[in-house]
Amino acid sequence: MAEQEFEVVTFDGAKLARYCGASFPEDRSLKADVYLSLDMFYDFEGSYAQVVPRFRPNWPTHQELADEALEDILLRGWQRKIPPDVRTLLATTRTAVFSAHGNTLEDTGWYAHIEDEVRIPVQTLVEKHLSNYETIILAVCNPEGATVLQVQGTVIYPAFLFGVPEETEMITKKALSTIQPQ
Repeated sequence: MAEQEFEVVTFDGAKLARYCGASFPEDRSLKADVYLSLDMFYDFEGSYAQVVPRFRPNWPTHQELADEALEDILLRGWQRKIPPDVRTLLATTRTAVFSAHGNTLEDTGWYAHIEDEVRIPVQTLVEKHLSNYETIILAVCNPEGATVLQVQGTVIYPAFLFGVPEETEMITKKALSTIQPQ
């Protein structure tokens, strides 16, 4: 079987790298499809130039790069202590982990900076581009503390900045279940 590679996907005309089936190196039952803006992809890929060949004999395979990107995002999101409920979601639901730079503009609100001048509102990412996932984890800075409005399944996102030690707080928002009167 040939090694799976990162796939280039397009959201609103901007290119992203996607790897389906990344798994957390310490616990292979924790899986997600990883979406990286090209900036993030090149940051992850470029970081290996500092360790190959001094600390690592070879460049990582695509699977290793995706697994290590997933690991980095999850560990930065929860300061190395992934909560049990998040572990359960990663092990039992179809999950997307999305990483891009983010900011807030008056006219668009909270957005992910995907490529060049393409900025996609986070709400659009959740509702349009990632809506086929049961769980979505966003690694996108949220400097104004915006919230995701409507969700299907579960969306996890930073309260403010992402990946800043001791300042990152992740918020879990689940869809309201419809309870039928008896």
